[in-house]
Amino acid sequence: MLIFNPEFPMPLEELAKVWGINLALMQRMVRAGCPTVDGAVSNADLVRWLIEHYLAALSEYSVESLPKDGYYCELSRYWVLRPVTEWELHDAEGWLAVGGPGVDGIAWAVKKNETGLFAFYPIEREFVYVAKDGPALVSNWNSGTIAV
Repeated sequence: MLIFNPEFPMPLEELAKVWGINLALMQRMVRAGCPTVDGAVSNADLVRWLIEHYLAALSEYSVESLPKDGYYCELSRYWVLRPVTEWELHDAEGWLAVGGPGVDGIAWAVKKNETGLFAFYPIEREFVYVAKDGPALVSNWNSGTIAV
């Protein structure tokens, strides 16, 4: 069994593999000012910095209404909105995955320079508007008005 020390700095590519944090998101955080040591960062330092600075580092994505700790639905027993450390940045395509309904690879997406949340359907590569913000998505999810 391998045990990794969260305080030990690693190159970003290794950190992504070991800790499962999205590489593009980590690269964005480093470009935004997350401190490194010779290009390496520890998981603990990255997570601390990310939680404190994600709003500024992702300023072109409308994420201010999303709970940084995510939203776990007791009824469906699923993380409908993921914690900020589990978001997946698709910067080249202009969107950020912040959770999902747990079916068919569908993701809740925040699109670059747009407001609202969208369902991203990976097979069709299509975005469909689902809510104006995080609280509306949670409310609509809990009431069953979101259908995917």
